[in-house]
Amino acid sequence: MHKTSTKQKILLVIFGLFLCGVLLEIGLRVGGFVFLARQQYSNRLSLEQKRDYRILCLGESTTAFGGEDSYPRQLEKILNQRSKGVKFSVINRGLPGATTTDILESLEDNLEKYNPDIVIAMLGINDEGDNDTYVTANKGAYYIKSFLNNLKTFKLVNLLRDRFVNKIKDSESIFVVEGKDTILPKTYDLAHRTKFDKRERELLKKIEREPKSSEAYIILGEHYFEHGEGGKAEKILKEAIAVNPGNSQAYSMLGFFYYHSTAGFAKAENMFKMAEALGQKDDELLFEMADYYFQTEQFIKAEEVLTKATEAGSKDITLQRMLAVLYKLQGKNALAEEYFSNLSNLQRDYYTHETRYNYLRLKDVLAKEGITLVCMQYPMRSIEPLKKLFKNSEGILFVDNEKVFTEALARSSYNQYFTDMFGGDFGHCTPEGNRLIAENLTNVLLNVIISGER
Repeated sequence: MHKTSTKQKILLVIFGLFLCGVLLEIGLRVGGFVFLARQQYSNRLSLEQKRDYRILCLGESTTAFGGEDSYPRQLEKILNQRSKGVKFSVINRGLPGATTTDILESLEDNLEKYNPDIVIAMLGINDEGDNDTYVTANKGAYYIKSFLNNLKTFKLVNLLRDRFVNKIKDSESIFVVEGKDTILPKTYDLAHRTKFDKRERELLKKIEREPKSSEAYIILGEHYFEHGEGGKAEKILKEAIAVNPGNSQAYSMLGFFYYHSTAGFAKAENMFKMAEALGQKDDELLFEMADYYFQTEQFIKAEEVLTKATEAGSKDITLQRMLAVLYKLQGKNALAEEYFSNLSNLQRDYYTHETRYNYLRLKDVLAKEGITLVCMQYPMRSIEPLKKLFKNSEGILFVDNEKVFTEALARSSYNQYFTDMFGGDFGHCTPEGNRLIAENLTNVLLNVIISGER
């Protein structure tokens, strides 16, 4: 009986990891299948009514989510309530996390299966930021990345990484201040602990060698922070400030810790202000501050933070979108229009190669089939950059959600219409937000398409 060689053992381990990855990919796709099966069941019930018009809605999570409160489901109800003698079936084919490429890959199947008269598209938010120059110069890397992005496992790994690295608050990872024990993520196993202890020892030795250098303290504080060691993180970052009160990075890191801990924003705000006073200029720091002020409707403070960012030369389009929305909500229409105009130009250039190509491809396919294309813009965003994607927009109906949402937010709070702010100037809609989209679409469809006033 011969012994298994080291090479064979390594190959067995690699094969085992590969098999686990395949099984995980299958599991995730089964979960996606369940979601889509529920979606298709609802679509089938609508189609069984054998109505006059079929409308197919394409998009990502902003289209898919909400169940009976999603905008496609509400659109169907409102259209059938308000139309006279004409009945509609509305098909929701939103795919959470999908890129425009994902959506276009399923287009022909969807057209054959549902035979729609109208297609509504609200697309592009998930596309990668690859411009034409990058794609031309790096075709191999671009296609490899596209392949990986289509794997559910790859998306899950990225999601878990983002949740861990960005210190997102959830029930499995809670930072507790004042030296109390911390609840660690379930994934924090013995292997993680061993690596954590090794890195901790290395940094503690560096602090012993350089006790007056705050840098090692800050790195160790970040290390504790990222691994859920709340009490240790707070203590070492305070020591970093004591060693060098002029190091803005220590205040900034302690501010991030407080913001994502049970300490809340009050302590975080003080730390952020200290970091600012010491010259810290960080778009992520400013976004965290502005987002908190925005969500709690402290619009003046949010404006102050965002204005500082733009005056400091920040080119972050998300910060600029947030500032434009703030001006609009406060009735500063001239400033709002100026920023929205600038954003329109930025957004036109910001559209990726993938988004532009797939919108044009969508138009061509539908035109050949004689299907009406409705291009709808995300809430709070100008329709003009979307129009400029097409050299010839003849036959396309554009739906602008910017005006109706801006007017609605002037009367009410942001949280009434959105559950988050993932897009910088908009987020996933609440049932009321989805209803606003559905009502706006109903007005356009009934007045323009059904009455023939194109």
